[in-house]
Amino acid sequence: MLAVGPALATDASVQQTVIRIADATGEADCLINEPDHVVRSEVGAGVPVVRFDGVIVDTSDSKQLLASDLTRLDGTPQPEWSLIPLAWVPENGRPAFARLQGLLDGLNDSALRAFVGSVFADERVSEPFMCVPGSRAHHHAYDGGLLIHSVQVAETTAAAAALHSTPARECELAVVGALFHDIGKIRLYARSTVGMSPLQGTDPEALNLEVLAPALACLDAHWGEGAAALRSILAPARSYTHAPYLMTDLVRAMDRLSAGQDLRERAFQGAEGWQRYTSTDRGQLLARLTPKSVVSPQDWVGAII
Repeated sequence: MLAVGPALATDASVQQTVIRIADATGEADCLINEPDHVVRSEVGAGVPVVRFDGVIVDTSDSKQLLASDLTRLDGTPQPEWSLIPLAWVPENGRPAFARLQGLLDGLNDSALRAFVGSVFADERVSEPFMCVPGSRAHHHAYDGGLLIHSVQVAETTAAAAALHSTPARECELAVVGALFHDIGKIRLYARSTVGMSPLQGTDPEALNLEVLAPALACLDAHWGEGAAALRSILAPARSYTHAPYLMTDLVRAMDRLSAGQDLRERAFQGAEGWQRYTSTDRGQLLARLTPKSVVSPQDWVGAII
């Protein structure tokens, strides 16, 4: 959140008001296409919390925010995920982004809300999470694929946990674990512009705990048992048949379901209605049930004979 600083300056020739804004990451000038008295009437006295919507522009010696709108807030702290710029999200990922906001707004546990907030407060994590692919050449292998896949897994995990009458706090923990079950992939596919160099030849699950280490350390202090369970969900799969925590099995099952759905949708795209089998680019055989009303070429041959 950007807080309005005390100094206001006005460019009378173009009827713009310039506000110096600052947060923990630095300072910037916010240019608003309204005269000074209009901005002051909107903002009011004192130093309120104001939300700006606009475009950040890098100039030779500073950053400027070209604001299209500003809204005075009531002072209630805004969750970090509500401040993620929509510009980071590819067009195809925006429905999932909207559902992500709803999922996170629905969290009631204060420790989990703080944990998720600290994850998304780090631009080196939140920006690539919104835009990188879910894989290089497997499921959700397109920009925004990681976001779409992660939200799908979180949603189906929440629905399945509710069907099994899972306690509310454990259900929320499972949703958070599902949302971040592939977050290590940002270290594989992140662009250098976010301050991280992409890695090669590393299991993404092995990177989950590395990416989330600072936030998990904070969760340890407020809910140690929850932090331990979350590590179990996020850690690389082991050889045991069932994980110590039931939610680990559930998240892994929903992960496979989301991946399989995407593979089938893309593999059967453009296929004839009667076609029951196809394969992925990797040669993996996929099958589907065809509607009873669909007549296959084999049926035509049988009818002729």
